[in-house]
Amino acid sequence: MTKQNFDKTAQPQQNQNGFIDAEHIVKALPAEAQNTARFSFAATGVKGLEIVMIDDNIWGGGGVSDGYGLSIRDPQEEEETKFKAERPLMYKVIFHNDDETTFDYVWEVLQKFFNKQFEEAEAIAAEIHLQEYAIVAVLPKVISEKKVADVNNYSRQTPNPVHGGPMQLKVTCEPD
Repeated sequence: MTKQNFDKTAQPQQNQNGFIDAEHIVKALPAEAQNTARFSFAATGVKGLEIVMIDDNIWGGGGVSDGYGLSIRDPQEEEETKFKAERPLMYKVIFHNDDETTFDYVWEVLQKFFNKQFEEAEAIAAEIHLQEYAIVAVLPKVISEKKVADVNNYSRQTPNPVHGGPMQLKVTCEPD
């Protein structure tokens, strides 16, 4: 049975996601295979499918074959795989200590770019001073890199009232 013949025989109706209701597929199979197919779909929880290939020679690729040359893929399984593949890489945003950047400026940057409350910004600034650095946030890579670029650009444009020249605040990011 070719895909064209299947479409003519079963007249499958696609749902809004583009998948075919499992019962339409079952009805297109030979009578002796229908109960087995229904049981298989019920056991796996599959409710909708996409026809990948129909051929008299069973397809050796991914998906499930019913022995009659019907190969399918489960959209739920594909969605789970897609979600896992799209998980963003997380990066730490790190502020480094230096002898020229003022505490007031560190507080300002933490509040402006990282939405820290004054008390939290004050504690982070103290940690930077005592430990030589502090992890300020853990964010997806793209956001971390953008925050680092924004803070470094802002620092280069902000004059240092104590030492003259621009602020020297060093902010980096690295994998979490």
